Amino acid sequence: MWFSLIVVLFYNPIADLFGSLNPILVITFSWFVVSAGVLFLRNLISILLEANGILTDMHQKLHSRS
Repeated sequence: MWFSLIVVLFYNPIADLFGSLNPILVITFSWFVVSAGVLFLRNLISILLEANGILTDMHQKLHSRS
């Protein structure tokens, strides 16, 4: 999360979308948007790794039966 704040402060990827709003407001909203993206990707990776573990376990159990 703090890394995303540094990214927003030095290179704001969505600043052009807001036009001429208050810079503090733009930085705050941009940080929330980037942080939400980071959290979404982190949760997605976690879910995929968990699903991989479940499928690997099921696969090993199926092979151990035969």
